[in-house]
Amino acid sequence: MRRPDVLEKDERTRAARISYLMLDTFPKILQEFALSAIPPKQLHRLYGINGTGTDKTLRLSEEQKEVVSNLSAEQTFQTCDFSLLYSLICHFKLVRIPTKGWGKEVSNILNAGDIIEKLRRIRNRIVHRPNANYGQCEEDGVFDEVLNLARLVDRELSKTTNTFEDEVSKSQLWDPESSIREKYILALEKILELEELGIVRVPGYEIAVYMKSDLNLIPPGIGIAEGETNLTVYVKAKGLNNEAVKQRLNEMKDKINRNQFKIIFQNAEHGSLILHVVAYHAVLCVKSTMVDEMKSFVERIFSTFDETCVRDRTEPAERQLVFEQQIISVECIFAMSDHKEEGTNERKGKRDEELNEDVKCWKKIRKKTLPRLDDLKTELYKANDQIRLTRAFRNVTTGASLILGVLSAPFTGGASLAGAALLTGCAAGFSFLIESVIEKRVLIITQAGVYRDKEVTCRLRQRVTAFRSTESSPFAEELFTVNINTIIGLAETPLLSFIKSWAGIESNSLLHAINKLDQYICGLEEELKTVSTNIIQYNACITCNEIHRCYI
Repeated sequence: MRRPDVLEKDERTRAARISYLMLDTFPKILQEFALSAIPPKQLHRLYGINGTGTDKTLRLSEEQKEVVSNLSAEQTFQTCDFSLLYSLICHFKLVRIPTKGWGKEVSNILNAGDIIEKLRRIRNRIVHRPNANYGQCEEDGVFDEVLNLARLVDRELSKTTNTFEDEVSKSQLWDPESSIREKYILALEKILELEELGIVRVPGYEIAVYMKSDLNLIPPGIGIAEGETNLTVYVKAKGLNNEAVKQRLNEMKDKINRNQFKIIFQNAEHGSLILHVVAYHAVLCVKSTMVDEMKSFVERIFSTFDETCVRDRTEPAERQLVFEQQIISVECIFAMSDHKEEGTNERKGKRDEELNEDVKCWKKIRKKTLPRLDDLKTELYKANDQIRLTRAFRNVTTGASLILGVLSAPFTGGASLAGAALLTGCAAGFSFLIESVIEKRVLIITQAGVYRDKEVTCRLRQRVTAFRSTESSPFAEELFTVNINTIIGLAETPLLSFIKSWAGIESNSLLHAINKLDQYICGLEEELKTVSTNIIQYNACITCNEIHRCYI
């Protein structure tokens, strides 16, 4: 584990004060906001009304669930820590929603939700530092910011005695005794503990990737395939233009997430550089997979950087030179997050839209494949007629050939008899006839269409499976039940080889091959019909804005 820096006495005192703010004052503020909205017993009842659904939404740890289950015997929320209270306040709407929404940047403090969101962000800045070493100016900055919020809290809660403003002011002057000071520092250092995952190198950057220790304490229920966890990635580097990086990453979001199903980039915000991501539970249940995917994600992110991401210099040419020649050292820290970028239903809706586009592409290709196969079937009928005529002609000439062969055998050493036998229709001769009479252009076009159909079908099946294994939707589940593998069998070997294997060599007929091809065509048409029914239902649900209810 990465050890926190060794602190001098003054530094330890500053760290203890800030730790007190985070571990004592901040939870107290949220406890009072919650208590002003609802008694603990009533909140316990609300939680119990839809326990399973609430658990799935909140994703509480076993310890947090136990705290909530005991609220029925409590008069206050003192047993709840900051993270639990933040989740409960958001879920049960115990205060007004922040001006820009939960999990969003706060520009102006206009209501209680804005205050709570601002406190959460200050707390996250403290929690997600690489060490507990605070300079005097840093400490003053933290306390000034919190003091202003404390005044707003007192006003919102109509507090005139035992105000939070007084508590924060006293905390800033607090000179704790050695034992108490060490208690708070140890608590803070435990939170700050990082595990180094390795170094990722991208041209121009050397990125040390870390993981907060709390990521190793994922609730047991997280090991299921479905569901997701919000993570925050804190990027620390000298030499980066954070505002330019934020803008570029947000613009490149689609490229960063293309064909990615494990860790998804949501957005970047500027203050310090913070990336909000979603990691699916399938990634987080295996430590080695989690580490590999985190490093891969970092590589994807930094591969999008260009010279504009380097901190401003006097000349653009100088920025380009720095970008090309200088190696910038970066720290990326993955941590648990309570950030809420967009709801699960919104994300499912977006994924359904992507899946809908994939299905449209598949349908377009399938609609081209079917007429090409019909053209091939027509060619097979024509070829069968020609083979039938050839066979009739062969029957007329065979007798004469055999007589001539017998007469000529003494002079040709039996060659004339062999030629007559070939004309009577061996397998090789029949195959030669098939190749001769089928229009090559039709065969080539149909073969290309079948291969293309197989490629698009395999991709659609992969997309459906991937969406279903991360966070499924009724649309993905419905598509998963549709068997669209007929084309795989048809594309297994070249069409000409299939036709030869289907043909009735003994009867010198292509009717068996035509019948077999017809079975494949019917199977492909049935798949198209079934998938079309699903997509019609999906589009109807989009129109009535009830996509998830329509499939229930």
